[in-house]
Amino acid sequence: MSLLCFLLIPFVLLSGCDSSNGGGDDGDLVIQDISVGTGELIENGITIIVSYVGMLEDGTVFDSSELRGENLIFTPGANNVILGLDQGIPGMRVGGIRRIEIPSHLAFGRNGFCVTDNDCPVPKNADVIFEVTVEDILDFVLIEDLELGSGDEVMEGDRVRIEYTVALQNRVIVDASVPDSYLEFTIGTEFIIPGLHEGVDGMRVEGVRSLTIPPVLAYGEFGDLSGVIPPFAVLLFRVDLIEKVDQDG
Repeated sequence: MSLLCFLLIPFVLLSGCDSSNGGGDDGDLVIQDISVGTGELIENGITIIVSYVGMLEDGTVFDSSELRGENLIFTPGANNVILGLDQGIPGMRVGGIRRIEIPSHLAFGRNGFCVTDNDCPVPKNADVIFEVTVEDILDFVLIEDLELGSGDEVMEGDRVRIEYTVALQNRVIVDASVPDSYLEFTIGTEFIIPGLHEGVDGMRVEGVRSLTIPPVLAYGEFGDLSGVIPPFAVLLFRVDLIEKVDQDG
């Protein structure tokens, strides 16, 4: 089983994890709440932002959000992380910290994880330990202004033209505007995913934004009809605001 089965990294898609290659250990998860947290209860189907440290039983760290420079975003119950995390996080609260001891058959199984034949951060049949902090529930759009723009600010009710690309969490582009052909819509009123309305609101003409849109504001638990965007997909948009359309003419 690939380490990438649970890690949110730039070039590999979070995908459903098959535990059928598990080792012979039939042990269960061992869960210890280091801090319970006081925020909202986490249940299956809720997209969350977590920071984490992944360790072997001897304490050797094989991965962490700090090392990667980014937190993990995923939806418990969607089968896109290792089973031990999928099963071990529900019941936490936002702000909570949990230690999860995961037997190999709920982690990387008999294959472990090897970068090369001689470099295996997670050995075969290894039990692993995660310390996970639930930072927040992602039910909003994460916005980063790459360029602020110098034109008019747009808001709900304004008609705009944008160029865009949209990728999954593996950074594979699944849709984009056609060169020299813009997407035109009225903010807040037309049938496009809600996260795009929310993410464009407040931009300035000639501005560029990066948007991280959770499933609840995109294609939800079913994905799109074409199957290109899978269930519970987090979408990564780059949006260039080309112009604000004059609606008086």
